[in-house]
Amino acid sequence: MSRVTVCVIAIVLATWARPVAAGQITIKVVNGHTGKPLKATTVDIWFGRKASPPPTQVTTTDDGNSLLPFPDSIETILIAGQGVGDCRTGNLKSYIEGNVYRVQDILQRGIVAQNACGKTRSQPTPGVLVFYVRPLHCWEKMFGS
Repeated sequence: MSRVTVCVIAIVLATWARPVAAGQITIKVVNGHTGKPLKATTVDIWFGRKASPPPTQVTTTDDGNSLLPFPDSIETILIAGQGVGDCRTGNLKSYIEGNVYRVQDILQRGIVAQNACGKTRSQPTPGVLVFYVRPLHCWEKMFGS
């Protein structure tokens, strides 16, 4: 066999053996008070209906967006922010596990999460999950939220 044939076979096998993401959605993190996108904000994503560790983490870019690839078998996701206050109502467990988002709904219509931090509200965009958070208060930073 020639080197070219060996290389082609190796590339085909490497591509075939690797799991391929079925799609991706955009996570848009927005300040619930100001309506401005938040850059360099990390969010935790769980695939399924339970916030069981470890989460998949994504960090937003300068425009407040982050791409989340997901495997074909995923039907629902949960989301929570790191180092920010969540603008959904309820206690920690209830607002994370109480807000299960269907991937098909995000892809087809888009979803805008609840914003109890202010009046700003985005319009749903297919393929986008808008997630409202707020900066932590100084006492939350010192003593935990």
